[in-house]
Amino acid sequence: MNLIMKSKNKCYYFIIIFLLVFSQKTTAQVEVFVKNALEKISGGHSHVILDLNSPQASEFSQVYKKYWTLTQGVDFIDSRKLQENLVAGDSYFSLETSMVSYGGSGTVIFYYLNLWVPKEKALKKVDEFDIQDEISIAHIQLSVHGDIGKRTAWPNFGADKNINNWNPGILKNYLQQLSSVIKTGKKFLSDDITNKTQLKLLKDQTLYCSEDDFYLLGTLGKVGKLDGAQMEKLFDGYKSSYKIITSQELGDKILADSEQFYYFLYVHGTDGGKLMLVVNSRTGELLYSRSEISFSHNIKSGDLKDLYNKIK
Repeated sequence: MNLIMKSKNKCYYFIIIFLLVFSQKTTAQVEVFVKNALEKISGGHSHVILDLNSPQASEFSQVYKKYWTLTQGVDFIDSRKLQENLVAGDSYFSLETSMVSYGGSGTVIFYYLNLWVPKEKALKKVDEFDIQDEISIAHIQLSVHGDIGKRTAWPNFGADKNINNWNPGILKNYLQQLSSVIKTGKKFLSDDITNKTQLKLLKDQTLYCSEDDFYLLGTLGKVGKLDGAQMEKLFDGYKSSYKIITSQELGDKILADSEQFYYFLYVHGTDGGKLMLVVNSRTGELLYSRSEISFSHNIKSGDLKDLYNKIK
């Protein structure tokens, strides 16, 4: 009898935790947290907290200078010098993690590109800056994998191996999406988007896919790469042309901009959420977006079949 009761209590507790976790789940990849966001940042400059020694620091910098135009200008600072570079009215970009713990039943971790302004009290501090001194304006949820325990409060911008599909080309599209949301005054890009006009073009065009999205994922990250047979089975319901390329090749193709193309992007959140997107490489516009609460970390054949059904 006691064993039955303990089992029931454990099950009930799990359901409560599940509801708590997913009631806080972000419903879209791009989300704005404040009203009149453009008004709050447009009068100042933006500062990107960047590892200046990163091999791709120069490329990331160029993308920000070209595609982030909502403020008076962009510069780049080292996280170790953040406190001395805080300016009232200016905004800041940083890669961050947010951890929400639910007792002994698990921890939800979000990994995101955060746009924020400093609290007034932070401007007067003399000790080291803390992320609690921020007021978040907006963020973009990123796709993560790897050992959660090794993540830091200030991930290495441009060299963090825990982030899938993270390179200057994809950042270009992220900044375009964020700019669009802030300009329209919306709170977020909907988690359910179907642009029928552009999607039907994929019936005769190639859908590009990042290799980063086609690994077998477990709780602690990548556990193996899909082989040819597994990949063929995964795309069994997708009848149009597709091509798998590396994340770096995808990013380079976006920046080259020699043609407008469409690519599939899978955002795997550590909260158990999945986002499946189709992106316009030239504008960053989302043609297709589906959000799913799932404990499965991997793309399923049904996900791609659902996409094809919308295309045809």
